[in-house]
Amino acid sequence: MIDSHAHIISEFYEDIDEIVSFCKEKGIIKIINCADSINTTKEVILLSKKYAGFLYPTAGIHPGNIDDENNKIDSLEKLIISNK
Repeated sequence: MIDSHAHIISEFYEDIDEIVSFCKEKGIIKIINCADSINTTKEVILLSKKYAGFLYPTAGIHPGNIDDENNKIDSLEKLIISNK
């Protein structure tokens, strides 16, 4: 089973190692880990490196966050390019 839309980030979970272990125990083989801001994009990229082959990052800014000064499209593009 593949989870195609999750938010496994520190904002929601204190122990991500525990969440990943639980998911694996339940038979999940891959998780698409979704971001909604520059900060969560950075985090899901780092988590995808830590849990390579299990957590896969997405990069994005939720429309509700687009007006935030820290969430600029050009910053997102630079982040994506530097983390191919």
